Amino acid sequence: MKMKRLLIMALTVLLVLTMTAQPASADKKTKNKGKTTVYSTLPGSYDPWDVKVSLEVIHDGEKEFAFIVAVYKGQVIWTRTTPKFNTAEVDYVSAIGKNDYTYYYSEDGDIVCLDLSNGSVLWRNKDFGGYPGKWSAGFDGDGCLYICGYFGPDLFICDSEGTTIKRITSVNDDYYWPYELTYYEEEDTVKVVYEGTPSGKSQALYIDLTDYSYSVGEYQEDIPVDGGIYYAKVNEFLSLRAWPSTSADVVEKLLPGTLMMLLYYDSGMAYVEVLNTGDYGYVNPAYIAPADYGTPGYDTATKLVPGATVYADVKEFLSLRKEASTSAPVIVRLPDGASMTVLEKPEGKLVRVRHNKSKLEGYVHVDFITF
Repeated sequence: MKMKRLLIMALTVLLVLTMTAQPASADKKTKNKGKTTVYSTLPGSYDPWDVKVSLEVIHDGEKEFAFIVAVYKGQVIWTRTTPKFNTAEVDYVSAIGKNDYTYYYSEDGDIVCLDLSNGSVLWRNKDFGGYPGKWSAGFDGDGCLYICGYFGPDLFICDSEGTTIKRITSVNDDYYWPYELTYYEEEDTVKVVYEGTPSGKSQALYIDLTDYSYSVGEYQEDIPVDGGIYYAKVNEFLSLRAWPSTSADVVEKLLPGTLMMLLYYDSGMAYVEVLNTGDYGYVNPAYIAPADYGTPGYDTATKLVPGATVYADVKEFLSLRKEASTSAPVIVRLPDGASMTVLEKPEGKLVRVRHNKSKLEGYVHVDFITF
């Protein structure tokens, strides 16, 4: 009887340990050849925009590998660990980015396409044979991938099923070390920027996808840097897009001169925060330029943060309005020099503030305040 009770207790402990070993958020846990671990099943229909994927290259002594994590609404849904490679001048594993319901990365010269919902490998293309530069890829509306490798090839194209369409080892032997590629669907052209050029300055070649001829473009002296403030350098408008592709849905059309903070790059597109609205999205980095104190609105946009103290800068009075509209009712008229505290980020040209003397709250026009 005593032995029977001990056996029951041992089985109970084993059952508890087995149950608690599962991730707290897991609906189901499966493994795919020991490389991908699935923690949760996505709903039947989901918005791929809500799935965030990050790839981190980890250096372990003389070895390196990548750890890929997919998160859906704050919950890890799958992870993938790549094989280890010998550390070299360039990373053996590099992120390429999302495209609809798939995620792409390069691994030891291969292009790997994963199912965004569970991290399984949909296909692997071994024809690329390159190591991508920092901003070296783009997609078209049909899901074709355009990419360059820092040591070549200068241009590689494959379709959404992983079939190779074109591979150009070198467009021109005088141009080498390509690190940036931008796809222009309207012109059926790609721009490839090279670090090694006859002039010694980074320069672009524009490749016509109809016959793969090329023309020499402009120097690339001002490459947008993560964390910097930039403005829309366009004549009409700059498209703020929903995901990193020049064919993605347009979230907003930014007017010339619109200020933004560059947060990071994904698939050759710049992910930015629009400073006057707080909106986020992707823009083509070819159409932004560095902003400074001489750029209209720079001083206001970079300092109008909650908690900042501002002052009325007017000849007569400043209207404190009830709502974020220049036609909204006026709460009070503030004199020149009136002190206010910023409460929220601006909504266009209007910002919510608290008048420090009367404690009244409302909206004022950013063009009539100073710091």
